[in-house]
Amino acid sequence: MRDIDNLGKWALRMLQVAIACEVILVLHTAALIAFWQNVIPVEYAETIDSSGEFVSVTYLAVIVVCYVVCGRWIYRASFNAAIMNPHSERITPGWAVGWFAVPIFSLWKPYQAMRQTWNSTFHSSSDMDAPAPSMLGWWWAGWVIMTVMGQISLRMTMNGSEDSYATSLWVDLAGFPVAVAATLLFMQIVQRVTAAQTRDNVQDTFA
Repeated sequence: MRDIDNLGKWALRMLQVAIACEVILVLHTAALIAFWQNVIPVEYAETIDSSGEFVSVTYLAVIVVCYVVCGRWIYRASFNAAIMNPHSERITPGWAVGWFAVPIFSLWKPYQAMRQTWNSTFHSSSDMDAPAPSMLGWWWAGWVIMTVMGQISLRMTMNGSEDSYATSLWVDLAGFPVAVAATLLFMQIVQRVTAAQTRDNVQDTFA
């Protein structure tokens, strides 16, 4: 098995940073909504606009790094799980990450891969496609909802009309608690799988 402890720690750090960025982003979104509703005076428009550019660039950079680090963790966890419970029909470590980028299949394949990783890690003698704890289901439901809401917001923003843009801000605001909840649940998954695979790795080393 490959060591996953350090990678798990980095994944947790980046997920914490991502939550912090979500908080900053939602505060800026709330400021935009207040501006559109004339709660904030028009003379603050330039300040809101310039801060928005900084917030957006920072958020995007953090999310990209977070995806890369967490993608590596998913690959490593899947790789170790395959050693703990070899099976010819298992989703490969590469596809455990790759399915996230495939339209339609991304709605359930990554969850299936994570369920196999979880079951192989904690119940190596049982069916890797057996039902997993509800935590995994809630995490994945949050991820799918967050992704769908993100697409809706993006399409509204690209529509070009002021009404669509204003509505997209409310969609972003509504998506904030979903994104945070999904991230917190994923952090729990990372913590538990990392701890279990690290413990198993140590036992193999000193066996």
